[in-house]
Amino acid sequence: MSVWKDRASWPEVIHTYDPAVRRSYNEGKQLPKWREEYGVCFLFCEQYLSRNLQVPPHKRRGFNELFVGKKYLDAGYDALWACRRGECKTCFQKAGELLGDRTAEQFLISEKDGRPPDVLLFDTHTGRFRFVECKSRNEQFTPKQVPKFTEIENYLVVPDQVKS
Repeated sequence: MSVWKDRASWPEVIHTYDPAVRRSYNEGKQLPKWREEYGVCFLFCEQYLSRNLQVPPHKRRGFNELFVGKKYLDAGYDALWACRRGECKTCFQKAGELLGDRTAEQFLISEKDGRPPDVLLFDTHTGRFRFVECKSRNEQFTPKQVPKFTEIENYLVVPDQVKS
């Protein structure tokens, strides 16, 4: 794991999508297709999505996280979207396994000092993980996100792995 303390040097990956996919998601048609396609996995957790009033058909949130998360599923990883305490017990427990219970408690409970990144990606075979923040083209980091993300990185990094 490597850490960049200067957010301008944080790795950036841009995934583009057909606007028709976004329209289909907003209309409540795409999410059921993805859930059927990917089946039982943490990203499309039934326990979370069945009671989430922020995603279609109720509201239109979650597209970026699910779209990017499924790219990682396609690449052979697994992804946790609902890993904050109170969102999904099963997903929070998995985050505790990956991060260690104490770390999960520290970074995935309180939003007072900012939310953790959107998605926690992991390799089921090795247990290696990384956080991913999903932004649309016109979105910026919030004032609390940069210090929060840096705090998480500083806590998780082994000193000889830090890049300046």
